[in-house]
Amino acid sequence: NIMKKLFFFAIVALGMTAACQKPDAPVDETNEPVAIKFGVQAPTLTVTKTKAAVDDWTGNQTVTIYGYKRGDVKTVLLNGVSGTVAQSTIPDQDAAAADEGSISFGTQPYYDGTTVYDFRAIYTGDATLGEVTPGEVISQTVTIDGDDDIMHAVTDYQNDIANPTLSGDETLNEARVYSAYAARRDVHPSLVFSHKLTRLAFHVTSGNSSDDALEVKVTGITVKSQNTGTLYIAGGENEGKFIPTGELTDLTIK
Repeated sequence: NIMKKLFFFAIVALGMTAACQKPDAPVDETNEPVAIKFGVQAPTLTVTKTKAAVDDWTGNQTVTIYGYKRGDVKTVLLNGVSGTVAQSTIPDQDAAAADEGSISFGTQPYYDGTTVYDFRAIYTGDATLGEVTPGEVISQTVTIDGDDDIMHAVTDYQNDIANPTLSGDETLNEARVYSAYAARRDVHPSLVFSHKLTRLAFHVTSGNSSDDALEVKVTGITVKSQNTGTLYIAGGENEGKFIPTGELTDLTIK
């Protein structure tokens, strides 16, 4: 009977220990996990849309997000986390700085304690990606084939903290954005994407309106291009730039 009682109490103690464990997700000063949420804005195109160019999120694009300690790009906190952009809710691209959608994750990321973050994101479609290089800068090698868009996103904290939910003597500025503290006050990073590839528009003019005008049919266009390059994601003077490298090769316009 004594052994049975000891065994029973051991099981009870084990159950109590498990129930008191802290959640696996990082916490802030209130000791509760805070999810990192993102809004996204549809990138604005300045030319006619091409097959590869994304001018509105349709709900199936995957973006890659990098998070690091604000002011310290070497302290990477989110290293290439993939998320799917939800379908845009605002069809008018000229709408004033309103979020066009949000990002969902297979595994939800959380803020790490009281750490203040900054974020960068990229969209590369199905382009072939090389190794990500962290350090003084975060960069990504990319191979393009003419059928993929390449975009880079930054955050605009001044716009994101325009209307925070504050009370009493609370303050919210760059020193606290983006963090669990800010997220609790409904301030979340909005990713602003910009296109990194050049778009070429071809115009063909032939003949005139007379019946015997010469007819011309274009069967294909090919350009020579450097089809590999480095996309500088965060840090350094080249941040946000896609710099081509390698030899010129034939790149068929798709």
